[in-house]
This record gives sequence, C-alpha cells and structure tokens, in this order.
Amino acid sequence: MSLRTNNMCLKHYYEILRDKDWDSDVGYQEFKDIRVKLGGKNTDHYRNKDGKTAAGVLAKLISGCWRKSMTNRLKAVNKLAAEAKAVNEHGLFQEILASDFSHECLDSSQWTYLKEGKYPKVHINGTEIDVEKATIINGWLIQDDTASNKKRWMMEALRLKYANFFRDLLLKSEDGIYERKGGRDNTALWCGNEYTEDKDGEPTAGLLMKCLADTKFLLNGGTQGDTNQDEEALSADDAERLEEEETRTCDKCGKVVSNRRMIIEFESEESEFEKLCIECDRKVHPELYG
Repeated sequence: MSLRTNNMCLKHYYEILRDKDWDSDVGYQEFKDIRVKLGGKNTDHYRNKDGKTAAGVLAKLISGCWRKSMTNRLKAVNKLAAEAKAVNEHGLFQEILASDFSHECLDSSQWTYLKEGKYPKVHINGTEIDVEKATIINGWLIQDDTASNKKRWMMEALRLKYANFFRDLLLKSEDGIYERKGGRDNTALWCGNEYTEDKDGEPTAGLLMKCLADTKFLLNGGTQGDTNQDEEALSADDAERLEEEETRTCDKCGKVVSNRRMIIEFESEESEFEKLCIECDRKVHPELYG
C-alpha cells in the first residue's frame, strides 16, 4: 500500500503498521483498537487458532479513504498517523487527503464535465475517453476502481511479494490456485477459478487466479507479453476438457475429486496450503454456506 501514495506521512504510517508485531498479545489488542477506530467491529475474527493476526485488514480499511463515504474514517486515519508520529522527510506531519489514497487521479484541469449530478460523466482532456459514473472528490477524478487498474497494481504487488522470501512457495504450488467467494462478498472480480473479461477487455472474474498464474509464469522466465499465450492457444472446448480431466485429492477425507469440486486456500507458512473438497469445506467453514 505504501507504493500507492505520494504523501510521505501516509507512506510512513503504512510502514509503521507493517513493522509491528501484531501476533503478540499487546500487538493484537492494538490491532483491535485501531480496527474499531477505523469503523470495524470489536471481534476476534481476524486471529486464527495459531495466534496469527490478519493485520493486513488495517491497510485495506485505510486504503479505502478515497471514497466520499469515508470522511469519518479519513479523520481517524489522520489522528492515528499523527499519534504514531508518521512524519514526512522534513520531520513534519502533513494532512492526509482523500486524493493521497488514489494511485491514479487527475486534477480538474485534465478533465471536463459532460454531465453533472449523482452519477457524473466526464471526458478526459486530450483523449477519446469518457468516464461514466465518475468518482470526483474535491476536484480530483479518481480512477482507482477500474478493474484493469486493479489488475496492474496487483501484478506489481505480487511481483514484490514473490521476489524473494515467498518465491519458492509460489513456484512449488499447484497451478490454478484461486480465491473462493465468501458469504459477504458482493463482487466476483477477484474470486473464482475462471478468468473472464467483458466486451471491452476489462476483467470481470477470477482476477486473483489470473494474476497469480501470470506472476508464476514470469518467475519461471516468461515475458509479460506472453502471459496470455496459453489462454489464446486453447479453444473453449479444450479448456473445458482439460479442467474436467484435472483431479486433486482432498487433504481431509482423501477423496479424489474434479478440480471443479475442489477448494484451495492458504493456511500457514508451515503447511503451505490445504486442499479441501466442497463437502469437507462445508464442515470446516459452515458459516460460509448459510
């Protein structure tokens, strides 16, 4: 997240949070306190049975402060960052603005209103691009929510994540790792084991699986321009046949099932990942199936 802002105080605050020991009792209590201040509930859902804290949720909450509905959270972030002494290169604290969370935004000189109101439409000057339902905050056109931008930034994040320590973990993992859709998810963009795009080439589903596969391909010596090569070479019938033929063994019951009936999720650094058939996953995570 620190790569997505030019505000040095916000960047510093991300780094302060990154370097804390969230798995200790003191660290976990601080995690809960900060989460509540950012609008979350005081629950223990973000610490697993091994005592590991999913502290990345704080960065996720903070990074959403570019939205118009997050003005109170933005005030809380400014207060928390100031208390943590997240200063800039001059030793001073500067206010964190909504536009500081945007990886790609344009000031008012770079775009023109085509339609104002609740769902504005704007034209980006010097291009042929019109943006429907544009997000405009204090004169800034925020473009972070496009799926293609999210894909580009995820690829950059995965490149850094798997450059060193986690490199072998990804290279040794089975192909086709994907994020399952939880009960509270309202979008399939990142979830699912099938990557799809709309008529304009914007990703619509299975994006995390696609990004992980492309990252693995690049780590194995492939080039960025070739990441879609295999997909283009396979016909729809070939892809469906290969998927149906692929099987995996459930780690819990030992049943051999098709890839369509298999869920893969990362568990811990020690066990790498656990492969569960849907029946066993229902028993382990009944809350996800209603």
